[in-house]
Amino acid sequence: PTESIRQKVMETWAPRAGITVVPTPVDIPVVDEAEVATVRHRLALEGERLLVYVGRLAPEKGLDLLLEAFHELIQDRSDVRLALVGRGPSEEKLRSMAGELGIASKVSFTGAVPHEEVAPYYAAGDLFVFTSQTETQGLVLIEAMAAGRPVVAVQAPGPADILAEGGGVLVEPDPAAFARAVAELLREEGRRWTLAKEARRAARRYSIAGATEGLLRAYQAALDNIIPEECGP
Repeated sequence: PTESIRQKVMETWAPRAGITVVPTPVDIPVVDEAEVATVRHRLALEGERLLVYVGRLAPEKGLDLLLEAFHELIQDRSDVRLALVGRGPSEEKLRSMAGELGIASKVSFTGAVPHEEVAPYYAAGDLFVFTSQTETQGLVLIEAMAAGRPVVAVQAPGPADILAEGGGVLVEPDPAAFARAVAELLREEGRRWTLAKEARRAARRYSIAGATEGLLRAYQAALDNIIPEECGP
């Protein structure tokens, strides 16, 4: 949950409710460089730039838009690959679409990867790409940012809240616009480094320790509101 979702709930169902946002925490792992090298070897990267998506391969994730954007991108530069990390009901359709667009040789479908083995995939990429418009938070965005990877995401409530403090760029849900945003970041190394630092800093808000502190503050605020002063210590 994010601030945008809190506002939506209050506007639609509970205008007088006191709602506090406590985001779902993310375990921020330490990435082993040897594991990153293994992933890049597994994906057969030879000096190519890598775009990474992690998540279900499902209609609500907007991955048809991502493939269309990737097709646009490689018209101008051939040194880029896309890794789709995960599985789901849309996998065969997406494989077929990649073939029809002529980009199948540039798109890697990894299949299911255990969660404890996903971190090196984030770290192996140059950018994390995200086209879902249905997220209430978007944990994979935070995991990618914790790995120091800038994000390119479509404009939607969950990503907009997470990227409010930096770490990536938001783009309208249009393949050409998405491709341009990716191309610009791949060209501008200095900007990528700046966004990477912002991403790591912003991700710390969602650590288990940070979320626990937020939950304790929410409980304390609730207690302060329901316990009369004369009943206090």
